[in-house]
Amino acid sequence: MLDHGDRAKAPRQRTLRALIDWSYDLLSPTEQSLLRSLSVFQGTFDLESVERVCGRGELNADVLAALSALLDKSLIVRNAHDGRYRLLDTIRQYARDRLEESGEGFRMRALHRQCYLAFSEAARAGILGDRQSEWLAKVDVERDNLIAAHENCDDNAAAIDEGFELAHALKLYWINRGLLGIGYRMLQDALRRDSPPSRLRTRALFDVGQLAYFMGRYEEACVHLQRSLELATEMQSQERIAAVLQPLGMAYLALGKIDLAREQLERAVVLSRRLNYTRDLAAALNALAQLERSQSNLSTARTLYEDVLSIARSAGDRESAAIALLNLSMTSITAGERAHAAAPLREALKIAEEMSSAGLIQAAFDVATGLAAARGDERRAALWLGVAERLMKETGLQRDPADQVFLAPLVDAARRSSGSRFEGVMQEGAKLAMDRALSELRGWLSGS
Repeated sequence: MLDHGDRAKAPRQRTLRALIDWSYDLLSPTEQSLLRSLSVFQGTFDLESVERVCGRGELNADVLAALSALLDKSLIVRNAHDGRYRLLDTIRQYARDRLEESGEGFRMRALHRQCYLAFSEAARAGILGDRQSEWLAKVDVERDNLIAAHENCDDNAAAIDEGFELAHALKLYWINRGLLGIGYRMLQDALRRDSPPSRLRTRALFDVGQLAYFMGRYEEACVHLQRSLELATEMQSQERIAAVLQPLGMAYLALGKIDLAREQLERAVVLSRRLNYTRDLAAALNALAQLERSQSNLSTARTLYEDVLSIARSAGDRESAAIALLNLSMTSITAGERAHAAAPLREALKIAEEMSSAGLIQAAFDVATGLAAARGDERRAALWLGVAERLMKETGLQRDPADQVFLAPLVDAARRSSGSRFEGVMQEGAKLAMDRALSELRGWLSGS
């Protein structure tokens, strides 16, 4: 904006540049240095981040005074609602140009990247723990800075490794928020950077394969996951082998390769249990249960889901607990035990709402669709399906193959029973405000 554009705009741009030059020249050296450094932030930032990136770990009096001066001179803005700071785009671009001219750009990008890598790793631990909702909200606020930090991970070999770490740490956030496309592109960017085979590359191949699976790209998922398994086997990494077997088995299941799927999933269960990897064990047991349910082995599937639920509750893993509850509800519906289906669905929905998890909420509407159809409530089935289909378009999350096997015959029966009215009510659901849709679903389930 400051340096480019057509000739008609050039005089105005030169005037703007001169005005910012004049304001910049009036700043003290400390204020100038801080303004340049703040240009590495994207979106908004808080005092703690300024301390970490610009204060080298401590917010000393000079930095705090310079920050106050920049605020007084309107070169930075403070948001009234949350107290966070931001630079106007014009000022940020100017300060970034000055930062590069000063030769400080490489160092400041590294400090910014390391700050947000540390934050992303803390966020991952928080999302895996019992403060998931709180940490998901924190990442919402820092999302622009996290994306910017990853874009600056190609400076050198150390930065490339930090890019792998950052992309991995954020994966759970993208899944929970239904932003798979962003996470998928971030991992692809990390893998395109020139780096030798390593534990980090092996894990990134696993991550991108897992997201490809969630997006319904099953062949592509198999390619990435097979390559990850090959590297893990070459490195004799039991940890990575245990992790990759579960999504690889699920991808085979989605492609109808049942024997291959069972082989990988049973290996995953045995290895995860031997290594005492609780989360991997829960995931592997859940995947094996999905296979059994898709093959109509409902009793075996139910036992496995109950094991997953027990493990998840013991570990404080609310996301895995919600997944197990949803699967138990579907198993009860398929077995014709509708009276046992509502309670686990209610509990799963409560967790999904508390976590603001787009994926879990979408799955809850899918299960509610099946329950309504099984009860002969075609209108509610169409309404909930309309909400679920809209969420699928928004998040990019595709149904698990076992869930599709569960839902398809129930929806087909409801469509046949209600005729052309079904599609009309589905459209109503697709347009229903999410707050209202959730309120209506809670009310409907409370009467169950």
